Amino acid sequence: ELVTVDDVVTIANALGHSWRELGHLLGFSDDELKKFSSRHSNVSLPALIIVQEGKPQSSQTAAHLNEQSPAERMLREWLSVRGINARLFSLLSALEIIQRRDVADSLIAARMIGPGVMI
Repeated sequence: ELVTVDDVVTIANALGHSWRELGHLLGFSDDELKKFSSRHSNVSLPALIIVQEGKPQSSQTAAHLNEQSPAERMLREWLSVRGINARLFSLLSALEIIQRRDVADSLIAARMIGPGVMI
């Protein structure tokens, strides 16, 4: 299955300080991770258009991304770069490797309940 923006938000909210470790596993360098953690960085993040059922649902600009947590910015960038190769299995496996099964479980539970529901 593909990773969704809702998945990204769920993971980012639960990840805490482990986001850097996850970022390394997802292929980000130390310099890239530093840019995500800089609150007022000039990170050149592309606009992210969310497409569901072939129709754009919303657009996230780089300015809006700067208001988000470093974990969410990093995961959104990973999702944007990987596109259709952003697989749920890859993300769950990376969470297992960094010993964050709790975050993986939160994601699985959120998917079972549905988007927008807090658990």
